[in-house]
Amino acid sequence: MFITVKGFNKTGIPSDLWDFMALHAQIDRATGIVLAVTILVLSNLASNVPNVLSLGGRMAASAALISAAEEKKAWLLLAWVSTVARNPLAFG
Repeated sequence: MFITVKGFNKTGIPSDLWDFMALHAQIDRATGIVLAVTILVLSNLASNVPNVLSLGGRMAASAALISAAEEKKAWLLLAWVSTVARNPLAFG
C-alpha cells in the first residue's frame, strides 16, 4: 500500500487536487468545510490511510503558514474525518 501511494503521489494528481482546492481548504475559515467534505469523499473512494498519506503533508504545511495551533488542528481534522468517514455508510 505504501509503495502504491508513493507512486500515486509521484503522478502529481494529489498535488493538482490540492492546488485546485487550496483556496477552499483554509482550516481557519468557514470554507474549510470543503476540505472536510473532500477528505470524507476521498476516504470512501480509496481508504483512510492512503488519504492521510496523500493529503497530510500538504494540508499540514498549508495550516502551518497560519500558526502552529492551526497545523495541529489540521492533523486532527484529517485524522478524525478520515477515520469516521465510513461509519455512516451501511458497509462501513
